[in-house]
Amino acid sequence: MLVTGIGTILADDPLLSVRVGGLKTPPRLILDSRLRIPSDSAILSSAANKAGRLMIAHGPEIDSQKKEVLKNLGVELIQTASNNGQIELDDLLYRLSSRQINHIMIEAGARLNASFLEAALIDRLVWLKAPHSLGSGLPAFAPENKVVSKVDFQLPTAYIKTDSFWLEDDLAEIYSFD
Repeated sequence: MLVTGIGTILADDPLLSVRVGGLKTPPRLILDSRLRIPSDSAILSSAANKAGRLMIAHGPEIDSQKKEVLKNLGVELIQTASNNGQIELDDLLYRLSSRQINHIMIEAGARLNASFLEAALIDRLVWLKAPHSLGSGLPAFAPENKVVSKVDFQLPTAYIKTDSFWLEDDLAEIYSFD
């Protein structure tokens, strides 16, 4: 299961699909507490075209008409508890496990990455590092209401590096929760 947040959908309009021949697109989950996903987004079009399972986790107070439109496009909706407009991650993971989904891969922006990390819900982290910086860019992890530079960020000490290897020019480092 590939997980991203509504911020990534709004900023990048990704498909989150596999583009390599012979491979199947994994199930995708968008965390969107208020169902702000645009009706013309690429990922909704892919769901309507049956290009892989798509789920959206949302909070409790959602317009039933918007939910019906998404269901008609083939989207599975998961209602979760929310706190201050944010999906409660523990509740989300419980609901996913009740659907026999026990492994997720988070491919998201800094805020959602930081939320999972701060809640100690990441068992294994794969950090890909390019050999050259392409500019200032955005940090991989940025807790809400905090500014974290890419250089200053440190993983919590509970994560230990267990492996590293090269993927062409990129260094992949594997960290595990101790």
